[in-house]
Amino acid sequence: MKKKSNKPKGNQKGAQSKQASASSSKSKAKTNKKTTRSLKMEAPIVNPLYVMIGLVVLAIVTYFPSFNNGFVNWDDPLYVYNNQRVLNFNFTNFMAMWDLFPEKYLAANYHPLTEVSLGIDQVIFGGKPFGFHLTSTLFHAANSVLVYLLVTRLLKGNQIAAIIAGVLFVVHPMRVESVAWIAERKDVLHVFFFLLGLLQYLKYIDKGKVKKHLIFVYILFICSLLSKAQAVTFPVILILMDYLRGRRDLVKSVLEKAPLFILSLLFGMLAIHAQRAAAADSLVSVQNWQRPFTASMALLIYLKKLFIPTGLCVLHEYPFKGGMAMQSYFYPALLGFIGYLGAIFYAFKKEKTIWVFGLSFFLIAILPVLQFLTVGAVLWSERYTYLPYVGLFMLIGYFVSTLKDSPKLVQYSKIAYGLVGLVSVGFLLMSWQRIEVWKDNQTLWDQVRSIHPNNMTPYANLASHHTDLKDWDQCIKYVDMGLERRPKFARLYPMKSYCQIQKKDVQGALKTINAGLSYSPNNNRLLLGAGDSYMSLQNYDKAIEYYGKSIQQGKSLKAYANRGTIYSNKKRNYNAAVKDFEEALKIDPNNLTVLLNIAVTYLQLPNGAKKAFKHADRATKLFPKDGRGWLMRARSYAGQGNLTQAKKDGQKAKSLGVAQANKYLQEWK
Repeated sequence: MKKKSNKPKGNQKGAQSKQASASSSKSKAKTNKKTTRSLKMEAPIVNPLYVMIGLVVLAIVTYFPSFNNGFVNWDDPLYVYNNQRVLNFNFTNFMAMWDLFPEKYLAANYHPLTEVSLGIDQVIFGGKPFGFHLTSTLFHAANSVLVYLLVTRLLKGNQIAAIIAGVLFVVHPMRVESVAWIAERKDVLHVFFFLLGLLQYLKYIDKGKVKKHLIFVYILFICSLLSKAQAVTFPVILILMDYLRGRRDLVKSVLEKAPLFILSLLFGMLAIHAQRAAAADSLVSVQNWQRPFTASMALLIYLKKLFIPTGLCVLHEYPFKGGMAMQSYFYPALLGFIGYLGAIFYAFKKEKTIWVFGLSFFLIAILPVLQFLTVGAVLWSERYTYLPYVGLFMLIGYFVSTLKDSPKLVQYSKIAYGLVGLVSVGFLLMSWQRIEVWKDNQTLWDQVRSIHPNNMTPYANLASHHTDLKDWDQCIKYVDMGLERRPKFARLYPMKSYCQIQKKDVQGALKTINAGLSYSPNNNRLLLGAGDSYMSLQNYDKAIEYYGKSIQQGKSLKAYANRGTIYSNKKRNYNAAVKDFEEALKIDPNNLTVLLNIAVTYLQLPNGAKKAFKHADRATKLFPKDGRGWLMRARSYAGQGNLTQAKKDGQKAKSLGVAQANKYLQEWK
């Protein structure tokens, strides 16, 4: 009996023990499902140093063709070769780059660190485009390493996923605009600091909240903001990282990052102010009710281009403008946006934290440029994906690397690796082709013409390109090609008239301007062109009249400067000339020609030498290698009776190649 009675008890104990063990296993499995923190850190398959070196080499191989590329006349003049602060990178210009509220923002943006990096390139490489391309490529290579490190740490050592993400980041054709376009230095630079900041934050939460890591997070975030305003999403991404690491107290997480959110808000407001100051937010007339549909369409395009990056072009403008109705195919795009949000919600409910992170990372990072607030005149741009795609690249790597762990999908694991390799090679070849398009103005705008034959921007920029080359006939050819398609496109008429003036066909230039004015009588550029034509004909009264009309339409640097020159040189009306030059300097306080002209005009006025000195002195500080400023300052000293300093500055002007300095130095003996 004892034997019989003890057996069930023993079995019951064993059963209870098994149940407890099973319950414990279920509990552990549930915990592992909920958070990635319990995942074991995987040992690297390959030495991480070799992987990082490989990514750097791959980046250089991918963008090596860009080293032979030149500048293009699409923002490169604004940022580099017409930017006097970069061309004359000195302490005065360095400080001017940091001005929060300047007379005019650089390309309607506030990004001083980007401008500083371009200034450093100018000093090192002497203005050769090779150096600028090399620096951008090196930043891209560094960013690919940071992507690899970030994904490795986010996925607890999943090296395969990190390698795939890093390789796709390097070779994807949607990267080319950010790397091969010199003016887009702000992309590679702000992402460099952004990714470093994310890595520091991971150290902060993974290593017991060491304060020094948090200090680095703040510094790197500020550097990213000073490189490009798109970095404002940084604190939201940090909250997403908290979620991935199992820090689920949202209120606590937000409060912890309150200072970061304040910085985002301030820089976001500054970015909007800079855009509005240049009227960049009014380049298209998209109504508020249309914005959810246009934003949804942009999102779907970005998702499509992740897998099928074809039809790439520097311009992706709104298909409706100038009062046109929005096309009907925009409406169902909203369902796609809702569907994407649904995918995130589904992953959240199923506690697939990695999928929630990757999908949300892309959405949060792309949100500022989905045109809910207008930024420029484009519906979407390839460069806007430079950071956001990191989240999706991580998911692709994660999916492929975990196929081997699924009994149902393990058979497709090797196929997936092969497919990733094949796609990567295909993307590399596509990137080479795309880099070739960015070679120069001709290749860039010819490609735009082939895709958008009725868009006037390529015709205008090709005409401008040939104007720079002093190839007046080619300039006129592209203008005429554009006017054939859109005779009312006023911007082209003054370009043609300028070329005609250079060919000494001033009457033809005037005829061209009048043809343009018949379509657009108040167009500022046409009025300026009329002023230029009459000035070439030495009809100074008519030139003054048209420059005045131009100024009435909107303050114009050229109109003020040219009218001031006529007042000073031809009319001897020095007070009127000074007024015009002062107005011109309000628009561009660093314009060398205007600074010299106002200085020489003040020298014609009684007791004007001190005011002349002020402007001449500014010219020498901004442009220390231009001898004309030194000569003007020398003349200002002489006007005040300080011949010692006058001779000293005169010698400086002479050493810089100003032949006229000899005449004044002889006088001052």
